[in-house]
Amino acid sequence: MAKITQVRNKVTCLSYDEPTLELVNKYIPAVELYVKFALLLSKHLNWNKDFGQIVDDIKIVWYDSFNPQLKFMKNDIHFDIFCCFYNLGIMYFYKAVLLSTEELNNARKDSMKCAMNAYYLFNRMRTYYYSGFVNTGFSDTDYSHLELLESLAQGVFYKNLFNICK
Repeated sequence: MAKITQVRNKVTCLSYDEPTLELVNKYIPAVELYVKFALLLSKHLNWNKDFGQIVDDIKIVWYDSFNPQLKFMKNDIHFDIFCCFYNLGIMYFYKAVLLSTEELNNARKDSMKCAMNAYYLFNRMRTYYYSGFVNTGFSDTDYSHLELLESLAQGVFYKNLFNICK
């Protein structure tokens, strides 16, 4: 369990200022790898999102994006998956927005793929994982915020589709 905690801390402590496309491209695979690991861990330990098995030696701590003083601790891997889906969704959305400003159709197509990925992650959070996080108090992961992020991702997708077809 100590190695799991070390790997998780390396992935979740990533921070950056003024992200560029290159920087986002660098972090997306790291977070994707951790999400795959967390999903595999979830399956291996037979955690159920409604009746999660409690594992005492894993303490997962996340901080609110808008209020860093607000933290939430839980020892359920689905909480970690939920939070990683959010971070990954935000990175894909940001990448979609950056690519949508380019004039090349290939960049717009890549932007559409990123927007679809972001939409899927936000939708999955809202429809599958959200029930376990209703009372966390996090402002960035409340239900209406997730719906808004889904809509924005769809907007970027359709904007690119329009620009490719005109």
